[in-house]
Amino acid sequence: MSALRTEPPAERAGRPFVVVLARDRRHVEEKAAELERLGLPFTIVCGERLNHQRVVYREPRGKWDTINFARRLVPKDAGVVVLNDVDTRIHNFWHALSHLHSADLVYCRVEVTPGEVLQDRGSNQGVQNLSARANL
Repeated sequence: MSALRTEPPAERAGRPFVVVLARDRRHVEEKAAELERLGLPFTIVCGERLNHQRVVYREPRGKWDTINFARRLVPKDAGVVVLNDVDTRIHNFWHALSHLHSADLVYCRVEVTPGEVLQDRGSNQGVQNLSARANL
């Protein structure tokens, strides 16, 4: 077997469930497609009302408020809860999960690389777009 599995390993750590945090609609469709490709069950908590079966609205009050709100959305049979920002892509997930046997909290390193310059909404100032890549 390859070290970079793309399919689920035996679920030693339990069934994963992903909670995605999204302040607004940006990147929601891409994130949903990514998680569907990975075969991961998920809910996206978004600060904007969207017509999407996996998106739940929550007024934006901060990351910790969203995490506390999302707690009630996690299925009872979830063995691992993954918190993922909507603009952070997941890499090598199944490989990383295969090393998880028992843990309360695992934090991965995020690699930030410069992206293209975008115009900020509502202003003429350019904003540096940074794409984050989680290395597990």
